[in-house]
Amino acid sequence: MLNCIVAASKRRDVAQVFKLSLSVSDLNDNSPVFQPSSLTVRVPETSAVGSEFVLPAAVDRDEGPRDIRSYAWSSNATDHFRLHVTGTGSESDVRLVVTGRLDHESEALYTATVTAVDGGSPAKSGSLDLIIIIQVFLTQLKSVVYFRQTGIHTAIKVCILAPRNYENICSHGTPIGLSRHHNGPLQWCSAYITAAVFRRRSRHGRYMITTFSDFH
Repeated sequence: MLNCIVAASKRRDVAQVFKLSLSVSDLNDNSPVFQPSSLTVRVPETSAVGSEFVLPAAVDRDEGPRDIRSYAWSSNATDHFRLHVTGTGSESDVRLVVTGRLDHESEALYTATVTAVDGGSPAKSGSLDLIIIIQVFLTQLKSVVYFRQTGIHTAIKVCILAPRNYENICSHGTPIGLSRHHNGPLQWCSAYITAAVFRRRSRHGRYMITTFSDFH
């Protein structure tokens, strides 16, 4: 709103004064915008039904009836999550709510799109792309790493003429675990290995001769 006073006169000694109020109408020339426009949410697998995770609200520079009017979402996680919105306009509070039991082994990752729509005619919209990762912490592991064969005792025959850096020595076998790679790579450790002669070569339990072997 702009207020002003205008004076008009046909003669120098007589003037008419006019009070004017100018109102500038807002056009729907802005779309709702999410900052950031994409987001990764890490949800613990043990989250109880009803747990909430705050999401960024969209902002629309248009005001009044042309501000944000509604939110919608599409996702492959509708059996486990829902969108909960309180408040109106750019001051809305947007949250992701857990609605079902989460199981990392059944599904570790979900995707969703949150859309904000304004009240303009025609309406404009903006979207937020979500990646929802079901996270397992070490204290929550439901499985342990094990070998297909337990109690393996391997006798390794090494020729006394075997050269240094000879790699094809042995492999402990392939470990198995139900929990997925999100919990990090396997760590190998060995006991009763002579460090001066053998050294672990890789992540797969392979050992290498580091010096000349001497039977005596």
